[in-house]
Amino acid sequence: NLHGRFEVMLIGYAGRFASDNSETMLKSARRELSSLVCVCFCEFKNSQVEKADVYVIDAAVGITNALTLIQFVRIEYPKSGVVLLCRGRSSDERIEGYAAGADLCLNWPHQSPEIWACTDSLLRRMQVTAGVNKKIS
Repeated sequence: NLHGRFEVMLIGYAGRFASDNSETMLKSARRELSSLVCVCFCEFKNSQVEKADVYVIDAAVGITNALTLIQFVRIEYPKSGVVLLCRGRSSDERIEGYAAGADLCLNWPHQSPEIWACTDSLLRRMQVTAGVNKKIS
């Protein structure tokens, strides 16, 4: 993490994230997550991203793109957490997400409080694993 802060990267497509626009979701994340968390939005362009502590990936970028991105993160940043926001209600996408390396896969429709609760849970687990003494929530 950067200077004691955790970084969360939201990855979506064309200014959209989950069931809302990216700006609204950023505001929601910044309101719901601790001040020790830096949140940014990254529009999906290819299957490579900068390092972050947790990635929240919207499968609206295409399930194949999302799975490839998860695999990239697992290889390049194995200690990072990954939440996949699936587009369907069936278990198929979730199973593929877990097989690719996602820590959590959430069904459609996505509720922002659940997204941030999952993200916060991953950050707390990372904090304990890393032995960080700062309190997240």
